[in-house]
Amino acid sequence: MEAEEFEAFWRARIDNDVIIGDRRNRGDGFARRVIGFCVREIVYLIFHEKVEDTNTPYRLMYHESLKKAMDYVPKEFNLTNIALTAIFAKLRSRGEVKMTFIPITFKPRQAGKNRH
Repeated sequence: MEAEEFEAFWRARIDNDVIIGDRRNRGDGFARRVIGFCVREIVYLIFHEKVEDTNTPYRLMYHESLKKAMDYVPKEFNLTNIALTAIFAKLRSRGEVKMTFIPITFKPRQAGKNRH
């Protein structure tokens, strides 16, 4: 996410409990696209929620909303990031949280190595 994109996140907190960055034009390789597709489909099958960017690292939320969502995540669960996005989407559908997705820029990895 670009620094100038944070302002939209910060403003959105006034009307939302949870703001999630929706990475567009990621330029992922084939393996990551397949994994992303599978995760989106699994989230839909389990939660009946359509979420495009299930594993986004960009979130802004109030403590109360995070606590509410974490109550649904098993302690030994390893994919908490994905679970939180799906749970927030479900809580939004139930009217329990106000949530929005904001399109953000996604830059390729600057350091390290991508395993997929």
